[in-house]
Amino acid sequence: MINIPFKYKVIDNFFEDKDFKDIRDIILNSDDYKNIKSDGATIFKFDDKFKLYLIEKYKQKLIDTLKELNPSKISLIDYIEFTATITGKDHTYPIHNDQITKVLSTVIYINPLNNTGTFIYDDNKNNQQEIGWKENRAFIFSRKDKSTWHSYKSDNLNSRCTIIFTLRTNKINKAYIIDRGLLMFLINKIR
Repeated sequence: MINIPFKYKVIDNFFEDKDFKDIRDIILNSDDYKNIKSDGATIFKFDDKFKLYLIEKYKQKLIDTLKELNPSKISLIDYIEFTATITGKDHTYPIHNDQITKVLSTVIYINPLNNTGTFIYDDNKNNQQEIGWKENRAFIFSRKDKSTWHSYKSDNLNSRCTIIFTLRTNKINKAYIIDRGLLMFLINKIR
């Protein structure tokens, strides 16, 4: 029996084919991609018109996934971010939990055809499991304090390009209450 560290969803072919190709072409033709150092990482930002088009087109898919994974956080959504992360072939990002402002985190594998996916862990940062790499595959989860540990790295052969598509909140206190419970929230406020 496989122990699932936390609730998540994987969606293959997240973007429609034309959108996926356009995203990949923009990234691969960028100076950010062409000039990435082997152990480096950079955030690539798309032009506003293209970014807004993608947000409008795919936001309901993200909201529906949040309803499935963590419906208590629906009321927290304030805004959506859409960026790309480009990492060099030797880059490694350590085990971490996402920021409290992230209501839903979505990582979509863009390029190359083969690479290393995202590693997920249990509450003690053990029991490593990989969400395998496949172009246009989305790995989606709703952050839970001290529970949604994950990391990623490139395969030492190729740079790694992903889209980071997040539903975010400005309601930090409400997010803490949902993640930790009211009692823990109050105890931490008193300290």
